[in-house]
Amino acid sequence: MKLTEIPRVETISKEDFLTNYFKPQKPVVIQRAIEAWPAFTKWNLDYMKGVAGDKVVPLYDDRPVQHEDGFNEPHARMKMSEYIELLKSKPTKYRIFLWNILKEVP
Repeated sequence: MKLTEIPRVETISKEDFLTNYFKPQKPVVIQRAIEAWPAFTKWNLDYMKGVAGDKVVPLYDDRPVQHEDGFNEPHARMKMSEYIELLKSKPTKYRIFLWNILKEVP
């Protein structure tokens, strides 16, 4: 198997992308593609706390799933605002999984 390094560019115009990568079907890593998007600076923990802070989220840790506990049953639940404060205060084993914020906060 012959491996080749994938080229990296910081930014790229649409025309250059189409000509040099899309049409010839070559991979490229675009390193700074999203920095101009509003979400790049807007979507942070404080923003999430503001829009979904009162929503209760399911939390999962690193425990293996046990059949008797119920498949996909969360190991804990807490308000998003409390979870964000936990994330800011210290490392935690809890992670959000199988929860779609867009269904709760369109």
